[in-house]
Amino acid sequence: MAKQILTELSTHTVHLGSGNDQFEVMVSNLSDRFATFAVDVSASGLSQPTTTDWYQLTPDLSAKIPAGDRVNFVVSLLEVPPIPGGFTGKMNLNVKVTCLELGEEDRQLVNLVVAGSGALSPRLSAPVTEFEAIPGNLVELPLKIHNPNRNSANLRVLVKGLPYQWLTDGHERRIQVAPQGNANVLFICQPPLSSEAKAYPFEIEVLHPEAPMVGHRGTLSVLPTGWLELGCVQVETVAEDEKSAEDEIGAEKATEKATDVSVEGDRFADEPLAKQSARKLRQPAATNYVIELNNRSNLHQSMAVSVFRTDVPMLRRLWARIRRQSLRPMTTTGHLLQLSPAQVEVGAGDRAEMTLVSQPKAPWLGWRRKQTFEVRPQRQQTDIQPQSETIEVSANPKIPFWAQCLAVGCFGMGAIAHSYFFSGHRAAVNSVQFDGQANAIISGSDDHTVHRWQVANGLQDIESLKTADKSIRVVHYRPLNNNILAAGLENGEIQIWDFLSQSLPASLTFQRDDRVFDLQFSPDSRSLYSAHGSGHLLKWDVSNVARLAEDTVPAQQKQFDFAIQAIALTNPSISPQSSAQLISTASTDSSSVLAVGGRFNRLVLWDAAQNQEYPLDYPAGEPNDYISSIDTAENALNRMATADTQGRITLWNLSNCISIGANCRPVDLQEDAHRGEAVNAVSLSSDACYLVSGGEDGRVNLWSLNHAGQVVEKKTLARFRRPVNSVDIVQQGKRLMVVSGGENHRVRLHRARDRNQACS
Repeated sequence: MAKQILTELSTHTVHLGSGNDQFEVMVSNLSDRFATFAVDVSASGLSQPTTTDWYQLTPDLSAKIPAGDRVNFVVSLLEVPPIPGGFTGKMNLNVKVTCLELGEEDRQLVNLVVAGSGALSPRLSAPVTEFEAIPGNLVELPLKIHNPNRNSANLRVLVKGLPYQWLTDGHERRIQVAPQGNANVLFICQPPLSSEAKAYPFEIEVLHPEAPMVGHRGTLSVLPTGWLELGCVQVETVAEDEKSAEDEIGAEKATEKATDVSVEGDRFADEPLAKQSARKLRQPAATNYVIELNNRSNLHQSMAVSVFRTDVPMLRRLWARIRRQSLRPMTTTGHLLQLSPAQVEVGAGDRAEMTLVSQPKAPWLGWRRKQTFEVRPQRQQTDIQPQSETIEVSANPKIPFWAQCLAVGCFGMGAIAHSYFFSGHRAAVNSVQFDGQANAIISGSDDHTVHRWQVANGLQDIESLKTADKSIRVVHYRPLNNNILAAGLENGEIQIWDFLSQSLPASLTFQRDDRVFDLQFSPDSRSLYSAHGSGHLLKWDVSNVARLAEDTVPAQQKQFDFAIQAIALTNPSISPQSSAQLISTASTDSSSVLAVGGRFNRLVLWDAAQNQEYPLDYPAGEPNDYISSIDTAENALNRMATADTQGRITLWNLSNCISIGANCRPVDLQEDAHRGEAVNAVSLSSDACYLVSGGEDGRVNLWSLNHAGQVVEKKTLARFRRPVNSVDIVQQGKRLMVVSGGENHRVRLHRARDRNQACS
C-alpha cells in the first residue's frame, strides 16, 4: 500500500541556546480524504510518561487538512529535555506524526546539540512568599533547596532587597547539598522600630558555580504602628476694623494732649467718631486656630481635616419638631471657616500645621449664640489621639429681641396652621397600590401612617390610618372586595384593617423586631404570606379577620438562608387563560407557587403545598446586594419581573421552570435600567404588556413589552430629585395609570396612553 503521510523537516540539527531554538515539521496528506494529523516530540533517555513542558508546539493540538494539502507545525524548544541528572552534548529527538483516520504514522530524527557543563540549577520552594512584621519583632524567612544533580553542590544563598542590618544572622549562607538531596535555609529578619510601614520586596538568590543562578521573590510588609496626635490652639488676633478705630482714637488723644486744648465744642465734634468706632468694635473679629498634626507612627500619611458643625440652632430644632424630622446640625459654609492648606503630607515622625480662620457671621435672630464645630482628621491610617477637637464661635444677633419675639409668634401660628391643614405623608413613602377598580390608592410611609387616596382628576387624601410608632414597610389590599388592608411594620408586626367595621386593626406577630418586607394575599384571600428580614416566610390564615389576635400563630413556616426582600404569587405551569380563571373564581391556593428574592441576589420558586424549593439562575451578589422587587401579571401568573440593587430588570416566563429547574432562563434583561442606579420597585400590568419601574435615580420608567415578554420601548414618566421606592400600574381600556411613592414624601399619579402595538 502506498505511503499516505509525507513528513519533512526544515532542519535536522538544532543547537539549543543559539538563538534559533525551533524547527518546522511539514506534513503532507497523500491520501484521498480529509485527515487529522498530530505531532509528538520525544527525547532519548526520557522516563515515560513525561511532560512536554520543555517544548512548545504550534498548533498545539492537531490540524485537519484536505487530500493533497500540507500543514506546517512549528516546534519551539524551551529548555533542555528533563534527562535525570542533567545532560550536555548531542542527543536524538524523535518526531512522530500520527493520523487516526488513516491509521498510519511517520517518524523523523532531529539532532539536538546542548552546550554547557551539564549541571542543573537547584530548585527552590518556599511555604510563604508574603510576610508581615511589626517593627521590633522577629520574622523567619524559610527556604527549601533541592539539588537535582548527580553530584553534591556547594551553594551560596543570598537575600537581596532588604536592609542588611535587618538580618540578624547575616544576609548570606553557604551550604552543601547532597546529590538528589534537600536542604532547609532559614533567615531571621527584625525590622527596627523606626522602619517605615510599607511593602519591601526582596529576592533570595541561590548561586551554583556551574549552573545558572536561580531566585525566589517575596514581600515583607512592615505593619503600621503608633498614632497621630491632634492639637488645636487658638491664636489671638485683632480685627482690621478694630485696629483702625483704635488708631483713630489714639491719634485724636495724642493731638489733644499735644495742644493741651479742652474746648466744649471739640468734645462734641469727637462724639460721632466715638460712636462710629463703637459700631466697628461690635463687628465679630476673625479668630485664627493652628491645627497641629504630630505623626508619632512609622507611616507616611497624607492628611486632610474636616470641620463640621455639631450644634443645632433653636430655629432648626423648632422646624424639625414641626416636621417631625430628626435633628441635623447646620451645614458649615466656606465664608465662616477657611482652612489652609487643604491637605498636608506628614512623614513618619514629622509634624505639620494647618491654619483655620474663623470669621463668624452675625445671626439675624436670637441672642448671643455660640456655634460649636468639630475638627477631625480624615484619610488617617493609624489611631488618632484625641479623636477630634472642638472649637466655639460666638456672634451677636442683628435683629432686636422684641422684633424676634413678634416674628417667632407669627411664625409659630403659621407653622401650626400649616401642620393642621397639611395633607399627605411627612416622611418617605415605602409602598403604594391601586385597589381592584383603580378608584383608590393606599400608601404606607415612615411617618407611621397609611393614607387612602381617591383617584379623580388628581389625588385626594380621604383617610389617614395611624399605626404603631413604627415605620410601615409594605401595604397590600386583599384581592376580594378590597375591603381589607394588610400593613407590614418595621417591628415585625402585621396589622389587618377592616374598612367596613371601622374597628381597631387586628395584629399578627411572629417574632419581634423581624421587619416585614413584603406581603401577598392568596388568590382566594383566605391566606396571607409575609416575608421577613430574618429569612422567614410565613403563611397566615386570615379567612376570619374578626377572630384574628396578636397570639395567632402562622399556619405554615418556611425558613430561607437569606434575608427576604420581596415575594410574588406565581404559577409557572399555568397558562394566561387559566390564570385569569384562577383569580376570578377565587380558587384555593394549594397549587400556587411563590417567587422569593432577597439578599445575595438569591431568587427561588417555592411550592408552598409541597414545601419544595426551585432555585432560579441569577447572578450572585455580595452581602449588600439584594433582589429588591418581584411582581407577576395578574392574568398571566407565569410572567414575572424582578429588580435588584445593581440596576438590573429581568423579565421571566416561568412556564415549566419547576420541571426543568436550573435550566430556566430569563426572556429579557435590562442591565442599566435606571442610569446605573439601583432599581427599587417593578410592577407588571394585568396582561403583562407593560412594566413600570422606580429607582434610586428618581425616575419612573414605563416599559412596553411584546407577547414574548421582551422590551420594545422605554419611556420616562417622571423625574424626581429623590429616589422612588414603590410603583403600581393599572390599565383601563386605552388608558394607563401609574402611581409612585418615594423619598420626597409624595404620592404621585401619572397617566399614559396604551400604544403598544407589539402586545395588541
